[in-house]
Amino acid sequence: MRLPGSLLRVAGAFLVAGVAASPALAVPRYERIRAPARVKLDDRQQTATGRAAVRIANRGSAPTVFADAAAFTAAVRLTADALKGPIVCAPVGIAPAVAQRRFPLTVRPGQSRALRYDLTFTCGANPDRKPDWAFSVTVDHVALDGNADENPTNDTCPRAPTASDRGCGVAGPGYTRLAPMSDVRDARAGTHFELPGPYGVGETSLVLVDAARPTMPNGSFPGAPDRTLPTAVWYPTAPDASGPDATLASNGRPFPLVVFGHALGSYNRQSTFLTTHLASHGYIVAAPDFPLSHLDAPGGATIADVAAQAGDVTFVIDSFLGFASDAGNRFAGGIDAERIGLTGHSGGALTTLVTTYDQSLREPRIKAAVPFSPPACFFQPGYFDAVTVPLLILQGDHDLLVDAVGDAGAAFARANPPKALLLVHGGNHIGFADAGGGLDDSFVCRLFPDRTDLAAQIAVMLETLGGAADHVALDGCPSAYCSGDAAHIDGRRQQQIGKEAALAFFEDVLHGDAAARHYLDTLAVRNPDLTLSLAR
Repeated sequence: MRLPGSLLRVAGAFLVAGVAASPALAVPRYERIRAPARVKLDDRQQTATGRAAVRIANRGSAPTVFADAAAFTAAVRLTADALKGPIVCAPVGIAPAVAQRRFPLTVRPGQSRALRYDLTFTCGANPDRKPDWAFSVTVDHVALDGNADENPTNDTCPRAPTASDRGCGVAGPGYTRLAPMSDVRDARAGTHFELPGPYGVGETSLVLVDAARPTMPNGSFPGAPDRTLPTAVWYPTAPDASGPDATLASNGRPFPLVVFGHALGSYNRQSTFLTTHLASHGYIVAAPDFPLSHLDAPGGATIADVAAQAGDVTFVIDSFLGFASDAGNRFAGGIDAERIGLTGHSGGALTTLVTTYDQSLREPRIKAAVPFSPPACFFQPGYFDAVTVPLLILQGDHDLLVDAVGDAGAAFARANPPKALLLVHGGNHIGFADAGGGLDDSFVCRLFPDRTDLAAQIAVMLETLGGAADHVALDGCPSAYCSGDAAHIDGRRQQQIGKEAALAFFEDVLHGDAAARHYLDTLAVRNPDLTLSLAR
């Protein structure tokens, strides 16, 4: 559907250097940008399309030829930059409308030509009445003819006027020029999954000690007779009462409980993008530091203790249900024992799968499981057969540590329905942790255990999980990690996907929210950077 008034025009006059053998498209002298003031999204129109046009006037002495649309867009780049807001969107789709202009495209001296672009909007950073996207144009002379422009300051729009240049863009204060902006008016019912919820967020810390289970020896650490679990907790409060040790919200009780498991060598506050988002929507989230896999674990962080970590999750659940029954506790009357979910990242995702599906170690009170980037190749056919718990796996296809096919894909294929696998195109491993906003997987790889040490840890883990007799083995596991394409999408976008998908899944499974199910089922339809596999 074409949106009325959604035409974006960039009209530019460019001087063309008169070099007969290699004519160059040089300095833009004047340009005009018109952007759609508003774009509307609603439940009937989940995405919106618009039109852009770039006009070039050749004032040189020789023709300029663009062999195809790729050559044109490499030289004249139209971009839409996201403005700051609570939602991190997929980029605006900008594609040449090739059918409307035949190539090769020749711009002869004295002529002007326009190339049209199709625009696709999927969301805006601010669903309210604030701008979401700013449009700009850049002329890349190197891409055009291999020669750098002598005055590159004039190759962009917006740009301020000078004595010899009218400038480009929307007039701002003084003599400034601003990029034109578009406001995406998002009236879709599911947008609230993307935004912080109606509650404030309280946070507290406590130390849980399970005196009934020991901590095994680990390297130089001789072990301990108990298991100590420093635990971070996020929970809903009144909207104006956020902060440390705030009072639990009174409306909406009892709330679902979600336990979060951190990655190997990480810590309980590694993914606050997720834990705070869930809390703002009415979830109590408890995240323990596992005794032997956290950042400062005695003897060094190890994956060998995963079987015991399943017991840690059970102990956390027991503890919080005990708090809910204690009239003097901040969580008194606040936790619903029938609505418990489990999530985690990397090693915590591995713990999520073991705790939910292992026939010997499973915690039957878990009603929904959301592993992020699970190293799940160890779970052979038959491992998931005896248990049916709704499952959502989130995985990036540029993950250098966990394979999208051999790990996440294998777990999805072997688990019982209902199940879903959400693949983030360009997503990496660390992108599902707060640090992924500024770091990439190469950072994680530098901190990862020596391969020999890791292999020894995995061998212990497989033994404690029952080995081949319990459908746990190395068969099908990738032979290498920390190799491949390290390029990735913005970590903030990956986190946005993770928190809204996890929330919608928990709302569907734990609350029976049909709108949440529809939102998740259609997530990849609205977002070109996602692929969703489903089995109900």
